[in-house]
Amino acid sequence: MKSLRIRFALGFTLLFAIFLGTALTIIFVSYADFRKDEFYSRLKDRGLTTFKFLVEVEQIDNEILQLIDKNTMNSLYDEKVLIFRGKTLVYESLNKHTPEVSDTLFALAALHKEYYTTQGENEVIVLGLEQGGTSYTVVASAFDKYG
Repeated sequence: MKSLRIRFALGFTLLFAIFLGTALTIIFVSYADFRKDEFYSRLKDRGLTTFKFLVEVEQIDNEILQLIDKNTMNSLYDEKVLIFRGKTLVYESLNKHTPEVSDTLFALAALHKEYYTTQGENEVIVLGLEQGGTSYTVVASAFDKYG
């Protein structure tokens, strides 16, 4: 009789542990996926905002744009934004690190219009944009310290 109770208790404990482990794993994976999507969304918004300021607002030059970038309240950690007209760099934010920009990234931006990758510890988004018949490539990179 005791061994039946013990087997029943151990079986119930094992079954509960399996269900709990599965539930926690699903929650962890879902949260990690949400966090990554949210971070890339913020990184994309940052790159697009900088692009719009540079291209659409005639009164803003690179120095003013860098001052705006420096004083932005919700900036990302170790954030860097590069804007290219064709393959010519027209804007670079002030942060120290510079993402590696290759011909492959330009091709992926032209093909997909939006491409996500990582370089070391940094998350990188590359955007292929058209403005007034001119093609631009925006490269935004940052470190996701909370992810």
